[in-house]
Amino acid sequence: MVTVLQRTPFAAKSAGIISVNGAAAHKVNVGDLLIIAAYAQYEESEKDTYAPTLCYVDGANNLTNIKSKID
Repeated sequence: MVTVLQRTPFAAKSAGIISVNGAAAHKVNVGDLLIIAAYAQYEESEKDTYAPTLCYVDGANNLTNIKSKID
């Protein structure tokens, strides 16, 4: 989960700011926790070797850990 640190239409890379746009921007407030998910399509042959990337951050959205599965 990441923490919304400010409401802004843009964010600088590595600033620790999560920018929420569109209709979702009306549903979040500074300090809210968000789960960010991305989806993609893969070939059937790729399913056995695919591993997700799980990124964990602290309260300031600094990256603290990267895993490929939930322990």
